[in-house]
Amino acid sequence: MKRRFIGSLILAATVSCGAEDGKSGLDEPFKVENAQFVEGALPGILAGETVDDENLPTVTSPSAEVAAITERMAGIRFIGLSSRNAASVGVRFAESGSGYYLFPTGSIDPTDDNALTWSFIADLQQDLPPGRHEFLTVAFDEEGHAGQQATSSLCVRSLRPDNGNACFPAVAPPAFVLSVEWDTPVDLDLVLVLPNGQVVDAKNPAPTSPDDPLSKPPARLVYDGNGGCTIDGRQREDIVFDELPAPGRYQVYVNLARNCGEHAVTYQVSRHSRTELPNDEYGVDSHDVGAGTLIADQANGGTKRGTYVGTLTSQ
Repeated sequence: MKRRFIGSLILAATVSCGAEDGKSGLDEPFKVENAQFVEGALPGILAGETVDDENLPTVTSPSAEVAAITERMAGIRFIGLSSRNAASVGVRFAESGSGYYLFPTGSIDPTDDNALTWSFIADLQQDLPPGRHEFLTVAFDEEGHAGQQATSSLCVRSLRPDNGNACFPAVAPPAFVLSVEWDTPVDLDLVLVLPNGQVVDAKNPAPTSPDDPLSKPPARLVYDGNGGCTIDGRQREDIVFDELPAPGRYQVYVNLARNCGEHAVTYQVSRHSRTELPNDEYGVDSHDVGAGTLIADQANGGTKRGTYVGTLTSQ
């Protein structure tokens, strides 16, 4: 196994001629740990084309060891198999990025003596949008010859509640979503005042009609991000309207409930409306509402409404 690993490193140095030394992949749609980034298109025979040389290495598409992949997710482990003559594997997204990642194959598969295992750990970058993405994989032999590319469809789910619409456009997303994201681990609350004066926030996540307590709430907060300084890494909150909001004016606030030891936080509020597309499919129309910075001294334990961001009007 040591011989194969050394050969893979030699291959990496050979294939990477023209690669950008020290490139970390921060400008790429994803970053692979302990792998070499190589500028340019992924080598190999395109999927579906005829392979004349039976001695070229083969590879499977990777499988993720998580039930669902979400945008900006970090530490995702992918696994796959290759033929025994594969020394390295290259991976990239087909439609985005400026190059591919290269890493050595691993050990013999315990269930198949004719196959090698391989794996990599990747972080999805912020610029990779949710939705379906074509993912390309290819194996190289020890002389740098690339085999046939394997292609797969990778579903990246949206952080915003969308009922899976990003990957399945025929599924309708909520009619309207109001979102806030922030950049430091603080307890920040999104606050929405409805036209009737009711408030949707962490303390009132799903207010019902005063006249009918059994009625369905017009809007609901789906998650209290970093509530009580229990840091969860999400740093976002969303208020969801499953149906179109009733006519009227909706006032938007953000409130720094607890600073959680941080000096300041920058936030961004956005709104997302369901749209209808051809062929009985749906999309989402997104716009910014407002942004700003709050400092630690503005933390109030959730006793105040917070900082006014703007007013939305439903007609």
